[in-house]
Amino acid sequence: MSKIEQEIAKWEEQKKLRLSHGDKLEVPREVEHFASFTSKSNAHTAGEKLVANGFQVFSAKRGLFGIDIKAVRSDSMTSYEDVIS
Repeated sequence: MSKIEQEIAKWEEQKKLRLSHGDKLEVPREVEHFASFTSKSNAHTAGEKLVANGFQVFSAKRGLFGIDIKAVRSDSMTSYEDVIS
C-alpha cells in the first residue's frame, strides 16, 4: 500500500472522530501541505501545479541543495471526500 493510500485509508476513522467532536466538515478551514525537493526545477514545477490548483505557495532554501515548499488554501473536509472518492 502506498503512502497516499495509507493516508486515505485513515479518513473514515478521522471523519468519525471529527464528527464526534462537533466538527462541521462543510466549513472551510486552512489546509497546509509541505514538501521537500532536492531539485530547484522539481520544486518550481510542483509549485506551478499547486498554484494552478488554487494554493498559495511559499518556498525556502534548505541546506546547500534542498528546497522546502508550503502550499496553503482554504478547503472544507467535504471537498477532501470529493478528491478521494
